[in-house]
Amino acid sequence: EEDIWMEIPLGVNVESKDGGSYLLKLRKNLYGLKQGSHNWFKHLEQGLRKRRLIPSEVDPCLYLKKGLAVLTYVDDCILVSTSKKAIDDLVDSLKSGEEKFLLTDEGDIDKFLGIE
Repeated sequence: EEDIWMEIPLGVNVESKDGGSYLLKLRKNLYGLKQGSHNWFKHLEQGLRKRRLIPSEVDPCLYLKKGLAVLTYVDDCILVSTSKKAIDDLVDSLKSGEEKFLLTDEGDIDKFLGIE
């Protein structure tokens, strides 16, 4: 990972002893940064691999485990399984694991990426 620096925002007054200006080093990603989506995907990938989901050789955004598939797109995931319990267990694990993923259940899907 690379360090990300930013100028102090307008309206925030910080005076230096030598009259120069300061920069801020970010400790976390800011939404909208170029690196943000890449870092988020790495974080999600680590969480899925930790739960023994394996990326497909055909599509790196598709993670598979016996009877369970997770399709990722930016910050959305579609979970498909032969068992509702497998989905519930994965969701519970992601929410309660050390990563503390914040998840919302949008219910059944009838459209994805504009396709019905």
